[in-house]
Amino acid sequence: AKSIEVRKAVHNIQTRIRDALRALSVSDQEKLDQRLIELDGTPDKSRLGANAMVAVSLACAQADAASQKIPLWKKFAGDRRVALPVPQIQIFGGGAHARGKCDVQDYMIVCIGAGSFAEALEWTAQVYTAAGKRLAKRGALHGVADEGGYWPAFQSNEEGLAELVGAISDAGLEPGADVAIALDIAASQLYRGGSYHLALEGRA
Repeated sequence: AKSIEVRKAVHNIQTRIRDALRALSVSDQEKLDQRLIELDGTPDKSRLGANAMVAVSLACAQADAASQKIPLWKKFAGDRRVALPVPQIQIFGGGAHARGKCDVQDYMIVCIGAGSFAEALEWTAQVYTAAGKRLAKRGALHGVADEGGYWPAFQSNEEGLAELVGAISDAGLEPGADVAIALDIAASQLYRGGSYHLALEGRA
């Protein structure tokens, strides 16, 4: 299914989108994006496909930044002072990412107490390592999911939260103060017949 979407996106970029944007300048991002929206003409970007539209928009932004010999972020930030956001990084992958070993798609951490982006990455690495050791010790480690988080075998979805709290503590950090938990449920994958189904727990 993904290969069909990719082929559709490439076809649209090389035909409709190319022809519609040929006369526009990459320096006018707002006009380019508005033209893409008008060309698609649907509320959910289904005619051209969001993959194609976003890819072209970003490519134009990159081209404009390169022509000015500035990094992409500088094109959008101008002279404003900016800072990198606090990253949310997956520690356990579930749902479709891990063949349904748990229902929640992404168990992530956010290093809310870190003083810099670099420190947040360092803390994340420490928690990631601690989490892997915890799973291996329990025999619950089945590999690595498709986004880099561990592929766990949990008895319940809540167990993932408990393991994350334990890994944060094992890394020498304080849960809720240094490091918080974030979830990407991907709830649409759980929704069938008017209810959300948690297969791991056998309930809806």
